[in-house]
Amino acid sequence: MSERYLLSPCCEAAIEVYGLSAESVSCPACEKVFEVREDLDFAEFSTSSFEHFKWSDDGTHVVRYYFHNMTLDELEGVAERIKILQLREKRPLLLLPLLKATHDCLKRRLQQCLTFDRVPNLSAEEKARIEADLPFPGNNVVKLLGLLARAYPAHAIAIENVADSVELKVLLWVRNKDEHLAMSAWPMPSYVHTDKTRLPSDSVGSVDIIGVPLAVQLHNFAIDVFRLMYDIDPKDVGEWQYDRLERQRLHCTV
Repeated sequence: MSERYLLSPCCEAAIEVYGLSAESVSCPACEKVFEVREDLDFAEFSTSSFEHFKWSDDGTHVVRYYFHNMTLDELEGVAERIKILQLREKRPLLLLPLLKATHDCLKRRLQQCLTFDRVPNLSAEEKARIEADLPFPGNNVVKLLGLLARAYPAHAIAIENVADSVELKVLLWVRNKDEHLAMSAWPMPSYVHTDKTRLPSDSVGSVDIIGVPLAVQLHNFAIDVFRLMYDIDPKDVGEWQYDRLERQRLHCTV
């Protein structure tokens, strides 16, 4: 059958799954009612997130599966939004949301990877707190990288290199300033820093300016970190997953 339909086990009548009730579904032939149960899951796909319906093994109810690939979907979305910008674009109003999304996507990906059952050297309680982003106000990317290094000490040097990188420090600076500064405090051009005491108007000590080349650089940095997470825990990671990441890599000629 098509993914849009299920055959009812009672009459083998086609039940359209699009828009199914969250509670029940009935056979169109005999009107027998079947319960719809939800099963939340996380999986990696070359397509976007989606729902899938199937009968339980005993045919007594329908199971609704949610397959999520939110972080990769979001990273791909950032890439597509960067592509439509003019190379000369420097308006913070357009570029800051892309840099923030890159940071947030990286953080969520780290949270996901740290909470898998197979991750060693972290207790179930620690994983629960990571998943809930506790303690308040939450774990920042540097702390999550520290936990990743603790979980996989053999890769500690590579992980520490990410934590010490200029790219990550810029992402953290942008995320911090965006939370605390009004848009009027972001001139054009806006300068970016690794020193949290510096403002977007400070050209002295800046490492770059807000622009499309910077957005491309930070996006590709996120892809590199995603690849590192695959390399650290390669179980069930297929070549297509690496290929999908690389298809999202951007190239910018200034």
